[in-house]
Amino acid sequence: LSAMWCRWAWWVNLAAWCTPASGQFNVLARQLLEEDCSDLGASEPRWVSLQQQMFEAQLLLLDGNPEGCLEGMLQSLNEMTGDPTLAFLCPLLLCRAFAGAATSALHLGQRNRGRVLYQLGNIFRIQAISRWYNDLKDTPSRNKKNERFEPRMHAEYQLALATLTEQLSQQPFQIAHGLSPSLKIEIHSICVYKADPTSNTGFTCPLPELAPPNHRAYANLYGYDYRLHTSLVFPDREAHYSKYMVVAEAVARCCRLCYFAMCFSQG
Repeated sequence: LSAMWCRWAWWVNLAAWCTPASGQFNVLARQLLEEDCSDLGASEPRWVSLQQQMFEAQLLLLDGNPEGCLEGMLQSLNEMTGDPTLAFLCPLLLCRAFAGAATSALHLGQRNRGRVLYQLGNIFRIQAISRWYNDLKDTPSRNKKNERFEPRMHAEYQLALATLTEQLSQQPFQIAHGLSPSLKIEIHSICVYKADPTSNTGFTCPLPELAPPNHRAYANLYGYDYRLHTSLVFPDREAHYSKYMVVAEAVARCCRLCYFAMCFSQG
């Protein structure tokens, strides 16, 4: 009887995943969102829809259509990252999505694209680590399992980035200073420090007085626009979140952007 009940429950769950009325993989998408994004859970309908699109793209790979798989994954990533505030609601999910797209590109022999996708995903991996670490500090009960954060994902990114970067590395692009009057370059510096009695640099950090003049001198040397930000776009989050919003807004105005991120912290 117990075995019959388990088989019945399994089929019911499988049918729920593939119910046309709620969309294919709807339940599975919600379950993974609850696992990877506990704060977000399954309450964000846009994320549920995008996660389902990623599953549908993976089906194309299993059906022997790797080109369609990659196209579907890139379309989903484009929608996920189109709104930066949405993208950073769950950086871990973006990290997995970029890794999946990179793997699909590598299957097609597109090694440069695969490396770029892994590099973009690495941005969200760092954000996911930061969020996990901050939550861990506030967790009263800790064990060995929750003190390790996605070791398989770290191994995949480290192996892929190390190998592809070594094999495909190129010399950095050299900017010819002053040769193109249409070249628009801005230097942005987020310099936000709160007083912190536990800081090794003292109660009041000296960087806000030291770093901006150095940045400004470099900008003046080459005729670049320098913009100093002394407040955060998201005051309730780490400065990294505001950095990407500042970059997104600047890129919307400029064809090229040079960004200094040497002076930012929340203390």
